[in-house]
Amino acid sequence: PIAMVMKHINEVPRRPSDVVDDVPDYVDAIVLRCLAKDPDDRFASMPEVLKALDTACDILQRDAPRARW
Repeated sequence: PIAMVMKHINEVPRRPSDVVDDVPDYVDAIVLRCLAKDPDDRFASMPEVLKALDTACDILQRDAPRARW
């Protein structure tokens, strides 16, 4: 329907952390940047996206609680 199209065009997507608990802010930022309405606000290339995701993975691994065996 046209209402859905207008919503897609005009509304900013929800942050992933609004839907799933414990999503870090930096992951929200990556996803929202990928979904930005203005192409100038998006990543310029896939290598840029991959670099941001690699950094996020490094942070997640660093901050993850370590198992104590």
